[in-house]
Amino acid sequence: MNKIDQIVELIFNNISTRVTNRKKQLKKTRSDITNESNVQLLSSIMSNQRVPSRNPYLLNASITDDIVSNLNFHSSYELIWGDHSDLDILLKQIFYAGISLLKQNNLIEECRLTYLPYAKASARFNFANELEKPDLETLVEEQEDASEYVFFYINDKLKEEHKNFFSKSGTKKINKQLFNFINTTFPRLFSNFLSETNHQGKQVYELMSSIIKYENEDIFESIAHGPEWFQHEPLTYSEIPLSDVRKNIINTGEKYIDALLNEQFETDYFFNDLRELS
Repeated sequence: MNKIDQIVELIFNNISTRVTNRKKQLKKTRSDITNESNVQLLSSIMSNQRVPSRNPYLLNASITDDIVSNLNFHSSYELIWGDHSDLDILLKQIFYAGISLLKQNNLIEECRLTYLPYAKASARFNFANELEKPDLETLVEEQEDASEYVFFYINDKLKEEHKNFFSKSGTKKINKQLFNFINTTFPRLFSNFLSETNHQGKQVYELMSSIIKYENEDIFESIAHGPEWFQHEPLTYSEIPLSDVRKNIINTGEKYIDALLNEQFETDYFFNDLRELS
């Protein structure tokens, strides 16, 4: 079962639970909710039973209207998708399904780079020597945190786009609807997110990569010349050993990277939310 099918199963299960609980809460009978010809269908909905010849997508338009009206739902959108925590859970699952299905992986990856700890880990993984390279497990953990970071910032717009897309849609072929929503909406959401950040993550990643490459060049030259080279190494115009100048550049670069990460940690709402949760 793929991720979209898992989400669809959760949607159907939530509808069933939602209708059953609301019926009990309002103390209504099945005949209070729908007409006699739909009573058995209502029972199937509350049991989350889908019969291919009758209700392959659990609901149909007629009984949806009855349930919304007689069980005091605000809309069919609320009946199908829920509100508050139910909706939030579904949106997060749709987000993760989207980033695994979307073909523009480079777009998603650039979005993740806006989470600077991941930008640093990714740059080191791609360009550092083996001793300085983070292990794959660490990189994956940073990538997961970076995905959470992106979701944190697009969540409100994702919720708005989702409601606009599904507000008048029922459950018919809902798996296909979800595929269409992801493919038409997600690229725009990610592109807008990057525009709002002015592509800062990619810029920082490229800066970090340049610093790491410079470190590698310094290490390579030191190994290539051997330890005796330092006794005879070139001096600058101010008669400072060239290795000292390079080391200063590397140290300054590392401090700048750490300063950028610290600034994000101290000023970004995402990290403030993490502090409040802990």
